[in-house]
Amino acid sequence: MHIDCFVTHVGLRERDARDKVIVVIDVLRASTTICTALSNGAKEVIPVNSIEQAMQLSSDLFADTTIVCGERGGVKVRGFDLGNSPREYTPGTVKGKSVVLTTTNGTEALVKSRTGSQILVGCFVNVSAVTEALANINEDLLVVCAGREQRFSLEDFYCAGMIINGIRETRNAEDTTVSDTASVAEITFRNYSDDPVKVLKDAAHGQSLIELGFEEDLHFCGEINRVPVLPVYHEGRITIHTA
Repeated sequence: MHIDCFVTHVGLRERDARDKVIVVIDVLRASTTICTALSNGAKEVIPVNSIEQAMQLSSDLFADTTIVCGERGGVKVRGFDLGNSPREYTPGTVKGKSVVLTTTNGTEALVKSRTGSQILVGCFVNVSAVTEALANINEDLLVVCAGREQRFSLEDFYCAGMIINGIRETRNAEDTTVSDTASVAEITFRNYSDDPVKVLKDAAHGQSLIELGFEEDLHFCGEINRVPVLPVYHEGRITIHTA
C-alpha cells in the first residue's frame, strides 16, 4: 500500500482520484455531521456543491422524506432545514430522511473524489472504524483533507495523520509506503497534541466557530469514536457500510 495525502481538495483532479481508495476528512464539520446523521437513522446523505443544487435536488425528491441542510461561512443557509452542526441531527429530525447537504468545504471535497473506487468519510468521531477498514485493504490510499475555504486546516491534517499512523501501526511497515505529505501529517499527529479538542480550539476554523457560538460543536467533533459508523460515498449518496 502507498498512502498519499492532499492537504486541501483544491489541487485534486479527477485523474488523481480515479480508481483510488479515498478517505475524505472534514472534521469541522461535514464529516462529523454525516456520521451523526447516519448514526441517528438518516436514510442517506446526498452531498452537493451549491445551494442551488441543494434546493433543486430537494424539490425533485419527496418533500416529506427529504430535508435540505448546510452552511456558508459556518452559518445555516436561510431557508434550509438544518445547518452543519452535528448536534442538530437528532433521531427525531433525521430518522428515515434523505439529507441533502451542502457545505463550504466538505461536500465539495466529496464530490471531487467521486471517481474513486471506494470513498469513505472520516473524522475523529469514527476514526477507529475508518482506520480498521483501511488497514485491511491492499490498494493505494488517498487521504483528502477538505481544508477551510480552499486553504490548509490544522484539524483535518492532524486527523489525517492519526488515520495514517493507525494504518501503519496495524500493517507490516515493509509493505506500506507514504508520500512526503502523508509523512508530515503523521509527524504532526505524533508530535502536536494528544488532545483532539485542544487541536480544534487551536485551529483557526475552531476559533471561528467559537466566535459564531458553536464551541460545543468542538467538544462533539473532538470526541474519539463517539459515532463509530463507516460512511461510504457511492453513486452520489453516502450510506453506512454494512458487512
